[in-house]
Amino acid sequence: MRTGAAMVACVALAMRSGGALAQDAAFSEARSQFEQAVAAVQAGRPADAVGLFERSYAARAAPVVAVNLAYCLRGLGRFGEARTWYLRFLDTATPEDLERHRSTVRAHLEEVSHRLAQVTAGDRAPTDVSVVFEGAALGTEGRWVDPGEHRATASAPGYIPAELRFVVRAGEVVRLSTQLSPVATATPITRRWWFWTVLGVGVAGLATAVLVPLLQTDPPPYPGPEVPLP
Repeated sequence: MRTGAAMVACVALAMRSGGALAQDAAFSEARSQFEQAVAAVQAGRPADAVGLFERSYAARAAPVVAVNLAYCLRGLGRFGEARTWYLRFLDTATPEDLERHRSTVRAHLEEVSHRLAQVTAGDRAPTDVSVVFEGAALGTEGRWVDPGEHRATASAPGYIPAELRFVVRAGEVVRLSTQLSPVATATPITRRWWFWTVLGVGVAGLATAVLVPLLQTDPPPYPGPEVPLP
């Protein structure tokens, strides 16, 4: 598994203490996970480092963790995820973090964007159709994705759901339009002529079954011995 320059850059960064925050449990957990992630990269296990960086960020959302995670994901060829974390870093970075990493992050963003495809929402019929792409709703902003095969589903009340599997290449922009077919409307059972016929017979039979025993004065005829079926 290649580590590359991105992996080395990942190790070169170090988490800095945040003054009083260095004493709290969240910071301690984040730092522990961060240090384990760096050790995993040094040991040639960048895929393991990704999970550790993610847990570190979950414990404390530090921009330096986001940029390290982005570097690792880029080195692993997971460009869509790397782009997301680069953007998260730019959105949350301190002026000091930006000064150190902005030029590198901008260059990497441009690079990974060329390696990705875009999937956007197109025309939708019906207008209230729900389009789910790779397990999440596809909004009007679209999604950046890695090249390869992808899956989308569309559904709406009263319409036949649809599924689409398609392949995208780097640099492509795929526009997903939907045109669902309505479910065939069956004639309501209460409007079918035979419904009323059967219902009438059923009511008459029920009434007869109830009333006959009440009106009888003589015992019913003896049916004879039961004969077992051959």
